[in-house]
Amino acid sequence: METTRSDIVVLFGATGDLACKQLIPALFTLHRRGELHVPVIGLARSVLSDDEFRLRVRACLMADERCRLDDGGFPEEDVDSFVRLLSYLSGDYTRPDTYKRLDQALTRFSNPLFYMAIPPDMFERVTQGIKNIYCSEQARLVIEKPFGRSKASAQKLNQTLYRCFPEEAIFRADHFLAMESVANLMTFRFANMFMQPLWSARYIQHVQIHMAEDFGVAGRGSFYDRTGVVRDVVQNHLFQVLGLLAMEPPLGTGHIIDALHNAQLDIFRNIRPVQPGHVVFGQFEGYRQEPGVAENSNTATWVAMRLHVDTSRWRGVPFYIRTGKCMPLTCTEATVTLRTEGLPPLDEGATPIPNTFRFRLYPDSLIAICAQGKRPGRTLGLESIELSAPTRTDAPATPYERVLADAIDGNHAVFTRVANMEAAWEIVDGILDPRQPVHLYQRGRWGPPQADSILQEGDRWVLPVMS
Repeated sequence: METTRSDIVVLFGATGDLACKQLIPALFTLHRRGELHVPVIGLARSVLSDDEFRLRVRACLMADERCRLDDGGFPEEDVDSFVRLLSYLSGDYTRPDTYKRLDQALTRFSNPLFYMAIPPDMFERVTQGIKNIYCSEQARLVIEKPFGRSKASAQKLNQTLYRCFPEEAIFRADHFLAMESVANLMTFRFANMFMQPLWSARYIQHVQIHMAEDFGVAGRGSFYDRTGVVRDVVQNHLFQVLGLLAMEPPLGTGHIIDALHNAQLDIFRNIRPVQPGHVVFGQFEGYRQEPGVAENSNTATWVAMRLHVDTSRWRGVPFYIRTGKCMPLTCTEATVTLRTEGLPPLDEGATPIPNTFRFRLYPDSLIAICAQGKRPGRTLGLESIELSAPTRTDAPATPYERVLADAIDGNHAVFTRVANMEAAWEIVDGILDPRQPVHLYQRGRWGPPQADSILQEGDRWVLPVMS
């Protein structure tokens, strides 16, 4: 079905961190490529004139290496033309006069896009204010995660949004879905015939998803202490990766995007409730001394869990997720390890080495296959050979460029659907217990050693290695 493009972007939280570091550079890049043809209104509490806001935007762009020319110079002409698209409104989100002035600013427009780069506790008040704007019936709304703190709170948030917007006008942004490497993971799975017979419990021993970060809470102590690692990246980002790895081919007579969402939803609904012995939580040493963190905080900054997908394709195959902060490196990878049963004993006395598929999703994009070859010499010894290839990275759109461009176009491809979101919450609700034991681990380590307790017999962790 053909959709109407938004004719203006209204950025709530325009002076905040997310806007300065991600959204404004993304809008500028779209403008440089000739893909942004609409004006942008910034709205925030800070009292600024249009010119002062434009100067602030210019400073954000100057500080971002992605906005530089190939020779490192600053694209003055492009920036000048971009800031002419910008205007600014200052206002308190709780005051009706803020929305009256916004309504006046939108009198020439009919299809606004409202982007909520604001704390979740302001969503209800802002959506109610937007509802009273003349052109809100044709509006679209983009909201950022976290979408609630549990299934119940997510459902309550959705009920609030539905009082103001229909589902098709709501875009729940998860920038992970907009990453080129994540989309390529699904494409590699389904576009290559050699993958199809291997992708089942008959040949796969286990699947691991690692998201390691070598930094701490990066000045977000207050937010992170209320959120924790499961709400921050597991329930959304990493479950999306699990869904792409495990889902059935997206078939059907409808739109491919609906088929993708439905295929992932089937996986989420078939994930067995997480058993207490299948999850371990950790907190890096020194976390409680971070600004904004409670001195007795039990918030987990690290988690490892074992999940089981109870379908005929995956029955008996564990899916391991491990993620945390202050780890040895920053890297997101998924590794699929094949079984070794049935291989002839070519290397006498040696334990067979399994084949693996390795998908690096961040910071670069890589697909690798680990195979076995003959070690040079007179004996028939084996050695591992990794066949790897970086995926194409020539001028890819950054995730937030894709998020903004698709929202303006009305394309839901990289946005989270409400049923999938609620199904993901249902999986983790049972483990979000503030009384859970949280083990300390040293900075620069892979987490507490208790992580080994969730591994099935014969399994081991396959750690990301940056080449």
